[in-house]
Amino acid sequence: MNRIYEIVDCNGLRYVGRTARTLRRRLVRHINDKEKGKYYSSSKLDLDNCDINLLEVCDDSVKKEREQYWMDKLDCVNDRRANGRDLKRKKEYNDNMRQYVYSWGGNQYNYNYNNLLRIDVNLFQ
Repeated sequence: MNRIYEIVDCNGLRYVGRTARTLRRRLVRHINDKEKGKYYSSSKLDLDNCDINLLEVCDDSVKKEREQYWMDKLDCVNDRRANGRDLKRKKEYNDNMRQYVYSWGGNQYNYNYNNLLRIDVNLFQ
């Protein structure tokens, strides 16, 4: 069984997550990750002054859909979607890659093709 939970800090910020562990154990893991300097969406919260609340218990077969439901329903700080994809970072990566490829005259669909490979070497003699 999976637990869908929310963490609400003293500033009213909210994080939604899921775990198969106890809520207390999961909160301790969030706190440890933040202390180690790892970045997660929950790092935005004041984890020293927060509450963790159970939203629902669900089967493994629907855990992602139920977590996504709560992310959509509640105003939360989550950067990632329930399926694990980080939409914000993926967009930043795509924008950076597109800028890099175009700056070298390349093609966004084939990174091996670019105009630099077509320069006539006799030009530099």
